Amino acid sequence: MSEQDDILAATSARLANAFRRIEATAMADVPILNRKLSVQCVGMSVFGQESLCGLITPWFINLVLLPMAISVPMRTGAKIRIALPGGIFEFIQSHHDELGAYRMCSLLSPVFEFDTQEDAVTVAQEILTKVLAPQVEAETEDADMLAIWEGRFPEPESVEPEGTPLLELDDGPKLLTRRAMFGRRSAEEAVS
Repeated sequence: MSEQDDILAATSARLANAFRRIEATAMADVPILNRKLSVQCVGMSVFGQESLCGLITPWFINLVLLPMAISVPMRTGAKIRIALPGGIFEFIQSHHDELGAYRMCSLLSPVFEFDTQEDAVTVAQEILTKVLAPQVEAETEDADMLAIWEGRFPEPESVEPEGTPLLELDDGPKLLTRRAMFGRRSAEEAVS
């Protein structure tokens, strides 16, 4: 095992232990806990000057970025957009006495749809794979998403010439949720 592997393993253990304590204290009586799940770090790796992983808890699955340096100033509660190979993701900066400063990107919460820890691990691994895989059309898609996050809307695509048949749409717009985006629920289920 290399020194970097040792550091990642220690970081993973420190993160999991901190969230186990949070589960046992602050989250102990909160009704959104899925007791079939336990705290687990998935796929801890180096991303730039930070460690990146999926964090499974009985109340969420999130991406977590932890600085490799011990002391990195961050404004707690501030939102920051971070470009990962798979796109731009919004993280919330936080601080915990045992962890120091870190960033989290909410993916799934609550997590009642998981019947086993293995299912949650599989989903976390799939998400990490997508997040770390470069997008085919990353520049255009990321620019459009960034514009939407900033309250600007991308330019509409060209209108079809006259005489082109229009597709009939169903009963209205569907809400796209993170769960639907990652294949956990369809857009129709998300609306109901």
